[in-house]
Amino acid sequence: MKTKALLLSLLICTSILVPACNAEERASLTSRENLPSIGTKIGNKAPEFSVSDLNGKTVHLKEYIGQPILINFWATWCGPCRREMPYLQQIVEEYADKNLTVLAVNIQESPGKVKEFLSTNQLSIPVFLDKTGQVAKNYGILSIPTTLFLDSDGVIIQKIVGAFPNKETIVAELARVMPN
Repeated sequence: MKTKALLLSLLICTSILVPACNAEERASLTSRENLPSIGTKIGNKAPEFSVSDLNGKTVHLKEYIGQPILINFWATWCGPCRREMPYLQQIVEEYADKNLTVLAVNIQESPGKVKEFLSTNQLSIPVFLDKTGQVAKNYGILSIPTTLFLDSDGVIIQKIVGAFPNKETIVAELARVMPN
């Protein structure tokens, strides 16, 4: 009799606990499925990368997650890049107290050449060096300038290929990633 009671108790406990575990597992799977996959398309979580600043200090994209990010791929020899740099400078200045990170990623140029360009054009925008071009390659950058707008979770909200014609166009795109 004790054995039957024990088996019955075990059966009742199992029938209560197993569905609860399955529901938890299902909820966990569902929440994982809702996370964006890592990639370079709109809606993807931007892939991690590291670049160095003009002083040689390495920075990682993950350091800036938690705030909106504008990543601009460019080069000093690129005419459209050169034309949009003053607009990016204005954004850096006007959004300094709004928690926006701007990463101007120069592709395969020497620190000296980039510093000279910034000095000549009176720019103080934060520039980072993609020395080998691997970051641009990983992001599928085929034309410059290309700008990505990431939300505070690091998800790509917008990708613009080509130069911005004015600061207002950048501001309009920032409205999509900046908190109200």
